[in-house]
Amino acid sequence: MSSFSETALSRKISELTQSQQSIQTLALWLIHHRKRAKTIVEVWLKELKLCKPPRKLTLMYLSNDVIQNSKKKGEEFSKEFRDVLLEAFEDVSGGADTKTLGALSRLLEIWRDRGVYESGFLVELGGCLGGRRGREISPLSPPQRVAETSRSAEIAASPVAKRRRNEDLVEPLPDPPGTDELVRRLQELESAPSGDAEVRERIAQLPAEIQDISSVDRLTSPTQAEELSDLSDKVDRAHGLLGDYNARLQSEMEERRATYRLISAFIKEQERRVAADNETLQRYQSNLDQVTKVRRELRDHLQSLPDLSRLPDVTSGALAPLPAAGELFTIKR
Repeated sequence: MSSFSETALSRKISELTQSQQSIQTLALWLIHHRKRAKTIVEVWLKELKLCKPPRKLTLMYLSNDVIQNSKKKGEEFSKEFRDVLLEAFEDVSGGADTKTLGALSRLLEIWRDRGVYESGFLVELGGCLGGRRGREISPLSPPQRVAETSRSAEIAASPVAKRRRNEDLVEPLPDPPGTDELVRRLQELESAPSGDAEVRERIAQLPAEIQDISSVDRLTSPTQAEELSDLSDKVDRAHGLLGDYNARLQSEMEERRATYRLISAFIKEQERRVAADNETLQRYQSNLDQVTKVRRELRDHLQSLPDLSRLPDVTSGALAPLPAAGELFTIKR
């Protein structure tokens, strides 16, 4: 991690893009320097007020990432951001379009669901978004709170669902892949750089002196020039090894993130298809019920008809034959 300075932070913020990778990379750097949380938040707020409206939402996503992912290491950022969030929400929401207001409202919902801040403070932040948005973040009644807590617990229990909600704030999911493409990507990740045991072993065996800056300070005598040159060669080789491996790991991280988003899109598409199939199933089940009803009515109707087998047999001679047409008009005396 590079050293911290306000100039470096301002530069990194100016280079920040809306991609999830860019936001997460800067968030990790900020969390690493969490002892400077107060200064970081002050610079963040200053840059937020100076940047153009389209970038303000990106800085809000950055604060969300830092607040949530730094909680395991301490409450520094959570407390410092709390002191400026009201001012930040007022600045971002001022003259914001419907899409931006919707994204801020969604952010507040996530903070409420995960208990990032207390509901009263979130209501106050929601008030910056206008009447309708403010009511959407209003405190829940006890029965609603129980139901919402239960629903939030189910969502929190699923890492995929949590990450999907965070990433959907930044960019939409790609088109769902085919099964073959998804299987191919997953198979490629089986031989990813993070599992390269040979390179990891070489890194583990790097000499300790190349990691200790004091080794250079001890080599001050002209007679130690050869030793210094040897140390320089070791450092160059280690730098090349680590630089190449870090580049491979960075590429793997991007590939895993892209694969994750494809999996999310695939799952979402399967959920859509399941819902459509369920709808079709219900429609055909309704048709089957109707046919079954008609069949039952027909069976009942047939059972109500007379039994022809019980009628007299007119061909056996037991009954007198019917008169011929001429006999009908003959008068018997």
